[in-house]
Amino acid sequence: MEGTTIFAGIRVVQGRDFGIDLDMQEYVEDNVASMDIPKERRDNPGAAATKSELSEFRGCAGTLQWCVTQLFLQFAVDVSIIMSSVCDLTSRSRTSST
Repeated sequence: MEGTTIFAGIRVVQGRDFGIDLDMQEYVEDNVASMDIPKERRDNPGAAATKSELSEFRGCAGTLQWCVTQLFLQFAVDVSIIMSSVCDLTSRSRTSST
C-alpha cells in the first residue's frame, strides 16, 4: 500500500516497501521568503531594523525553528544563532553561523 499525507507541515510518504520518507519542502517553500530591504535602508548599515522588518524576520526564523524541531536537528545550533540575532538586527545584518 502506498500513501501520502501531510501532518503538521511534514509530508509523510509510505512506499510499496513500507519504507517511510519525510520532508518539509512544500512547508518551507510556502512559509519562508527572502526579505526585501529597500536600497535606501541598505545604504544605512547601522540603522536599526523597523518593526515590520523585525516581524518578518521573526516569522521566517520561527518557521525555520519549527522545521528544525520536527526533522532537521542537525541545524539546531544554526537556527538558534539566527534567533538570538533578532535583538541586534540592523538594515545590513547578515546572519550566519559560519
